[in-house]
Amino acid sequence: MKLLRPAGLGWWALGLMAICLPVGPAEAVGESVPEYEVKTALLYNFAVFTEWPGMKLSAATESFEVCILGEDPFGPSIDRLTRQSVHEKPIAVRRLGSSGGLDRCHLLFISESEGRRLAPVLEQARAHHVMTVAEGKGMAERGAMVGLLLEKGRIVFEVNRQAALSAGLTISSKVLNLARKVY
Repeated sequence: MKLLRPAGLGWWALGLMAICLPVGPAEAVGESVPEYEVKTALLYNFAVFTEWPGMKLSAATESFEVCILGEDPFGPSIDRLTRQSVHEKPIAVRRLGSSGGLDRCHLLFISESEGRRLAPVLEQARAHHVMTVAEGKGMAERGAMVGLLLEKGRIVFEVNRQAALSAGLTISSKVLNLARKVY
């Protein structure tokens, strides 16, 4: 089943619906939704419901940069974000081979392949007011602003509110209320 935005249904409702649906392989039939379709919808909602310092989203900023560090598990689903905008900026998706170029990112997805070098990446991202979303167990506890987990066939997330605040970002209570755990 493709995760589509039904007419009249806002992205926030889509994100809420996404975390309530079971996920499974893309070829699964029935009610399951491919895992990275759900994660794409969640990344969009995290961006929409987060406030950045004015300088990070100034008039000189041409686009809202969603960056992927490490192996790209999304495939073409993440590229659909380029049809959307966040804070009146069109979304651009960039795949990073290394942690260079983080200063241009607004939201950084850190794939599981980068877990071993999480601490220096998070430190660099924090200095540039970059929202960090990492997948894998314990990522929010280790300092990522949002940690995505697959638990009993559903995507759940944890939020490290202190990490966001120390980078000058404010995550909406709408996101915090849906989190499995807030640090």
